Amino acid sequence: MYPSDGIAFYMIKRLLEQRWPVTATLSDPEVTKATKHYLDMRADQWSILGDLHHALEPFEQATVFLSGEAYVTVSVMPPLVKGLQKSTQKAFESAPIATFQTAAAAEIASRWKVETTYDEDGKNVCIFTAALDPRFRKLKFLSTDDIVKVKIKLQTLALDARRVRVREEPDSPSGQLDHSRGQKPKSVLDTLLGSDEEEEMEDDDPAHDQREDAVRNEPFQRTKTHSNGGMKMKQSSLPGCCGEILSCCPATSTPSERLFSAAGTIVSKKRASLTKEHVDMLTFLHKTFKRKEKLPQNSEKAKKITAKIAEFIAMDDQPLSVVENVGFRRLMEHLEPRYELPSRHYFTEKALPSFTTSFVATCKLC
Repeated sequence: MYPSDGIAFYMIKRLLEQRWPVTATLSDPEVTKATKHYLDMRADQWSILGDLHHALEPFEQATVFLSGEAYVTVSVMPPLVKGLQKSTQKAFESAPIATFQTAAAAEIASRWKVETTYDEDGKNVCIFTAALDPRFRKLKFLSTDDIVKVKIKLQTLALDARRVRVREEPDSPSGQLDHSRGQKPKSVLDTLLGSDEEEEMEDDDPAHDQREDAVRNEPFQRTKTHSNGGMKMKQSSLPGCCGEILSCCPATSTPSERLFSAAGTIVSKKRASLTKEHVDMLTFLHKTFKRKEKLPQNSEKAKKITAKIAEFIAMDDQPLSVVENVGFRRLMEHLEPRYELPSRHYFTEKALPSFTTSFVATCKLC
């Protein structure tokens, strides 16, 4: 599914919104010739468009969600596809819409069979990530037998990874206390999915329900932030050690297509001499360091900052050219990157007169 698949949905949506203006224009003899009245759509055709709009809406929402980059999408694929299959079962009166639903259901079952069906000899990436996602770890979209197979397979893979990691880790110093002694050993699967004892303890915790609702109702985002070498990085909230792995698995090729589109904009005819290394650097910078949206000049925060600058100029007897100085502009850029510093003419004609008026009014009150 790609964003371009929603073009038909958006076209139908806009046409339905403009139904009556379009009908009035086509029915007006002064605008539309008598030989062109056949362009006007009949009532049954408008009804079919309305039903098609409702039938396409779930596909549009699924396309937009799976094309996102700020949250994990691969674990959402199996339950989302099952939801699309259920949406095709909705009954419509018009025969063309019923034909479309039948064809869509068959296409979904054929196209997304690998992502939604457990195969013992396959990779089952979407199934495993959904099992590790707290929202879908019950795997309601699978049969009971497949759920048991998935959990056993996950436990086997986790134990194998644990053995490899234990062999690679150096032995702990003898003087270091082992805080894990005296505690019941837990398997790696318990760490990933949460053991029964933890769930019993969480049931007694009133804050657990709120945390669980927050995880289930929001997209699976990378919420925790920390600083590393001056660059802000985000951690996934996925359980265990699988968060970083799953965070880099997109459900669709849309993010990579966006990246290729950006690279096509960077490599133009006027920049045809760029080396491969420079193209990689520019593409990385274009994708990573996005420009922040500027504050509108009529916003409350921008007005307050401008007023304080005018107060600084007036009270410290600063020249108006101070707002054009490189050092002052860098200072404002550091304090509020979204603030766009007005020109000196703006301070001369508007900011300073406004400050003077308010200052005089304040003095009269005193």
